[in-house]
Amino acid sequence: MLVHNLWRTATNLAESKALFCLSFLVLIHVAIIYSFGFSLILILIQILFSLPLLFATQHYVASGGYIDLKSTSLSGKTIIITGANTGIGKEAAKNFALSGARVILACRDKTKTLAAIQSLQPFLSKSKSTGSLEFRPLDLSSLSSVRQFAQSINTPIDILVNNAGVMFCPYSRSQEQYELQNATNHLGHFLLTLLLMPVIKERVITVSSAGHAFITGKVNWERAYNVSEKQYDKVKSYAESKLANILFTRELQKRIESRGKKDVECYVLHPGSVRTELVRHVQTADVLMPIFGAYVWMKSPEQGARTTVYLAKEKKEKLKPGRYYADSQLSGVSVEADDKESARELWDLSKKLAGLTSDEVDRISEVVDL
Repeated sequence: MLVHNLWRTATNLAESKALFCLSFLVLIHVAIIYSFGFSLILILIQILFSLPLLFATQHYVASGGYIDLKSTSLSGKTIIITGANTGIGKEAAKNFALSGARVILACRDKTKTLAAIQSLQPFLSKSKSTGSLEFRPLDLSSLSSVRQFAQSINTPIDILVNNAGVMFCPYSRSQEQYELQNATNHLGHFLLTLLLMPVIKERVITVSSAGHAFITGKVNWERAYNVSEKQYDKVKSYAESKLANILFTRELQKRIESRGKKDVECYVLHPGSVRTELVRHVQTADVLMPIFGAYVWMKSPEQGARTTVYLAKEKKEKLKPGRYYADSQLSGVSVEADDKESARELWDLSKKLAGLTSDEVDRISEVVDL
């Protein structure tokens, strides 16, 4: 099962061909050294001949997922995007505003978000866009903050983009004392999405990761949210939260359709490995990642935002609701992400942990089969 999921992860990565090229290159180097012995001159010659392949590999990664939808107008639409003050969220917000949308940046840090908006204003002025950017406070690790945010939304929302996330962070708990990565990446977005469903008109887009496939076997979701510091594995918790994003999207789509609200469609995506602040908790011991990987197979934030933008702009008839995308095209998922029973278990637990009130249940049930 582990080998199967590792294989699926490799083939599903948007930059998989790049990784295959690099692996092939390494094998060639090993074979040459094994055949002719270690030599500094030989190593230098290998590096010289490898450079063209490395540049070609980086070009492939950079071009992945680009579909020209610049002419697609979002004028008159309102879009909420979480975690939009940096990285791919900021780039997506920029694209949406330049396309004429009113964009609400739902973020925790007010100072940072206002600075991000200020940095984007010149682009809007130059393009004479009718779009706009505005800040609303939202801390996804606090369910009370999620509720306050949802209550502040008093107009219809066309698109909700669940983009915010934390990755590989040290052991910590949310305000409600749940493991932080699962609480922020899934539970906060779960509650936010359900509370906004009565006013969402078109799409729910959630950012996941190909890292979901590192989870093998059935997940004990109760344990995932209550794991002790001693048992905590930061990589496993992150992968669980990204798996949850996919299971939630599929289950939500099914439950929306059972209520007959077929005008709202849900999509989930892998943005690729992107050079953003998300990797700030990666250990410095992983020295090759910032030096080598950052250039060869990691995307820029603009490149990483392309699939999010694609799913927001592409015509619905060309998309598949409830499905997983990478590089602006349909992609496969792990066996665990196809587990319907696990999706139901996660849904029921999430509903319990979110502590939905009777009034919230009544409102949400009109559009979603809880």
